[in-house]
Amino acid sequence: MDIKDAFFTLSSGLNQTLIANEVLLCTLQGEQTDFVRFNNSRIRQAGSVHQYEFGLQLINGQHHSSATCTISGQHETDLEQLSHLLVTLRVQNHQIPEDPFLNYSTIPENTEFNPESELLESELVMDQLFSSGRSLDQVGIFSNGALYQGFANSLGQKNWQTRYQFNLDWSCYLKTDKAVKTRYAGTRWDQAKFAGKFESIRQQLDLLNTPALTLEPGQYRCYLSPTALSSILEIAAWGGFSLKSHHTKSSPLIKLNEHKTRLQQSIRLSESHANGFTPAFTPQGFIKPDEVVLIDEGARNDYLVNARSAREFNHSVNAQAESPQSMHLAPGQLPSADILQAIDTGLLINNLWYTNFSDRSNCRITGMTRFACFFVENGAIKAPINVMRFDQSLYDILGDKLIDLTRETECLASTDTYYRRSSSSMTLPGILIDGFNLSF
Repeated sequence: MDIKDAFFTLSSGLNQTLIANEVLLCTLQGEQTDFVRFNNSRIRQAGSVHQYEFGLQLINGQHHSSATCTISGQHETDLEQLSHLLVTLRVQNHQIPEDPFLNYSTIPENTEFNPESELLESELVMDQLFSSGRSLDQVGIFSNGALYQGFANSLGQKNWQTRYQFNLDWSCYLKTDKAVKTRYAGTRWDQAKFAGKFESIRQQLDLLNTPALTLEPGQYRCYLSPTALSSILEIAAWGGFSLKSHHTKSSPLIKLNEHKTRLQQSIRLSESHANGFTPAFTPQGFIKPDEVVLIDEGARNDYLVNARSAREFNHSVNAQAESPQSMHLAPGQLPSADILQAIDTGLLINNLWYTNFSDRSNCRITGMTRFACFFVENGAIKAPINVMRFDQSLYDILGDKLIDLTRETECLASTDTYYRRSSSSMTLPGILIDGFNLSF
């Protein structure tokens, strides 16, 4: 029995033990993942993780309790363990107050997404990595395999999603702290795209092998790669797109929310559920829309709303969480091949780190440049730059100081592995801005 059938069989068995007016919500999050850690172009740790977490939420009126446990795939053992948990939840429901914001779907809507895998075997990926990077000092982590999400309730609803995804996050070191950091993620391996990344790596390593410049503090014309931009948007996402944060006035984008300012008209930012890796359903059984447009033509359009906020603020559920899990920024008109000419004289920033708010109420973000960042002069890279601090408002970066966005976008999958491999991602273009603030 595969994990999908095992999950639905277990949930059906638990439904038969319900009493009176109880409603049961069951969820499953699982993975079959190969992990490979490497440095100095040698594999240091390799292994596979197979894990499945079964979640229970028992509801009786406005009382509800939840619990999770891992399951083994042995039906009788798993059913016995989950049945004991269900009894414990039933006792707890008699001891806790009613929850005024309890919210779950009562209209069954079944969905299934269960494609065939198009992943390359992990061994072949490692062979290609070390073959392409021969003579380079490579360090990083590779994950490869299936992510499983399931939902079932006692009202008859069943939802399932299988995603086959790989994620390669690695750096090639020249010496000391001089390195080029690269990411490649997706559902199908593209050898031509992978080869293009190594061509870029070698070009940047050659450029890094020249004396670095220490720039004077000030404002510079600057290109931020999709990776660098993701570090800024990750910070802005801390409440920036949440309905609850808006109503509690804790959003870093409060000025945008209240229409006191706006971004450049070309900015269209959305939560693209249909094009991400997260499931199309929530743990409460709500079906997500294909897209939630958060910012349209530079102005606030909508918010991310989870089940509890939807009940509290009388809104429809459109997300599992109130921070983006499948962020998509619409591209612009700048061809990536013309980036250096478009910079003319200024900065090419590939990575940022240590990003955080310096002024949350104005969505002002600070951080450091890192890895392969260069000074460009007359449309050509002149030299790498030493580490500098930046401090800039998102209202500037995507507002008055924005020149253009690239035509090409990049999928950046999360590398988080807390509890399990993350299914979050961003699809972003690079951006060219005029007046990027640098300081020591």
